[in-house]
Amino acid sequence: MTQSVLVRKNGWSLPLHPYQVSVWISLAFVVILYYGVFVHYLPFVWRIFGVIIGVVLLLSHVIAYVTTVSINPGDIHVIGNSEEHDYYCEICDANVFATSKHCSRCNKCVTGFDHHCVWLNTCIGTYNYRPFFITLVTGFVMVLLFAVFDVVLFVMFFAARSKLCFNDCSSSANSSDGLKLFGAEVPDPAFPIVTGIITIPSWVVCFLLGHLIGFHIYFMSVGITTYEHIMKSRSNDQKYPFLFCICPRRSNKIAPAVDNGRTSSSWVLPSDERSAPDDNVSASHETTIT
Repeated sequence: MTQSVLVRKNGWSLPLHPYQVSVWISLAFVVILYYGVFVHYLPFVWRIFGVIIGVVLLLSHVIAYVTTVSINPGDIHVIGNSEEHDYYCEICDANVFATSKHCSRCNKCVTGFDHHCVWLNTCIGTYNYRPFFITLVTGFVMVLLFAVFDVVLFVMFFAARSKLCFNDCSSSANSSDGLKLFGAEVPDPAFPIVTGIITIPSWVVCFLLGHLIGFHIYFMSVGITTYEHIMKSRSNDQKYPFLFCICPRRSNKIAPAVDNGRTSSSWVLPSDERSAPDDNVSASHETTIT
């Protein structure tokens, strides 16, 4: 069967997802505020620590992110190698690994399918799982650092305002009567308002990323994927729209395929069992994630 829908290569493939773009905007916002404002108000020793650690975390995060998004997580048989293997996907018209699942968003089988990440606009599988996890960890530590410094400055504004100076407290010109954005002074109430407003979403993001990291540490410790965990814990009538996958329950016989969220007549079969599926077996496998 020839694929009629465009196959996504990686996270840079168009169209970009709005969540993916929102991550870029949020990261730029954090970097501008962190290096343009907050770092300059820290005590000198903290400032050195904040700049060095911040740069290392930022570079590590960007490298891991770009690596994750740039890797094609597709099954190598779908990408170009047509060697015979255990399973066959009629949507991809290729032999695939037994661990591969067909993603309806990317329209291809992904080796070691974990989940489709809308924030990265790509599937996470065997080939890009490690840089994906590094992206989570570096993002968590970076936002945590930002959130801690934000709280410190917010408290200092009320508890030790005389020590809250832009770059150098020895100069009266740098005494903090208000927030300075890249050295330009703004009205006095702006400082606690900006730091206070940013503190809440920063800690929310820390909690969400920490929660996600905890889950993946658990999955790695027991040797399962996000997809496998959900498939084992779900009941037949539950749906998980964020996976965007065919979600076949692999068996020794058959597994159903879903094309763009609809159950297809195409089947992912062991390469030596491509005959029409048994009605009793297919009925037990018709539950899909849409």
